[in-house]
Amino acid sequence: MFPPNHESCWVKVLCGRTDYSASRLARAVEDCDAHLLNLNILATSPSADMVAVLLRVGIRHGQSVVRSLARYGYDSEVITDPMRDVAEKFSVAVTVDSPLQP
Repeated sequence: MFPPNHESCWVKVLCGRTDYSASRLARAVEDCDAHLLNLNILATSPSADMVAVLLRVGIRHGQSVVRSLARYGYDSEVITDPMRDVAEKFSVAVTVDSPLQP
């Protein structure tokens, strides 16, 4: 999906559709002096109230990002294999760059 970068990590975020905000997610990452390298919305069913978001951040260990996201009210965790982990835990078909349904 993306070229490997040893100075980055993956963080998955699960939030309600009405709580999703790319700018708030980016701000939470930047509060840790990290760069947001990728932000992907993973497809769920159009009727689902939850959105799975996959972030790649420019920091080797993402626990500080997870803590920052928690301060912003997001549930998140660092993952090692983003596609397998998200598909298994969220029971979603992984489709990158899928638009949110209103």
